[in-house]
Amino acid sequence: MRTIETEQVLDIIKPIPSDKFIKNRFLGNDGESCVLGHIYRTICDNNISIGIISSIRRLSKDYLEKKCNIFHIDITSINDRSDIKGYTQDDIKTRVVKLLEDMIENGY
Repeated sequence: MRTIETEQVLDIIKPIPSDKFIKNRFLGNDGESCVLGHIYRTICDNNISIGIISSIRRLSKDYLEKKCNIFHIDITSINDRSDIKGYTQDDIKTRVVKLLEDMIENGY
């Protein structure tokens, strides 16, 4: 388990306004993106951003399975859906930040 990637993602996400988060699309217009799109936009090096995206997807899936008993779900599902136990907030950014903070608190 590692928290470095999770902390990096949280640092990227926190300053982004809530209205710039979108569902069901990687990149949108006017700086809108899903959580993974924001990572991609912020880290201009494709190899680094893809590595962090892969890592945070794996870490979030592992965390949700092992600590929350939630299967077949990762950070992208938390971004796109508000019906996942523990992550039912209406605001996308709020859900994603809560997941990242929970992961860090639990060593992921």
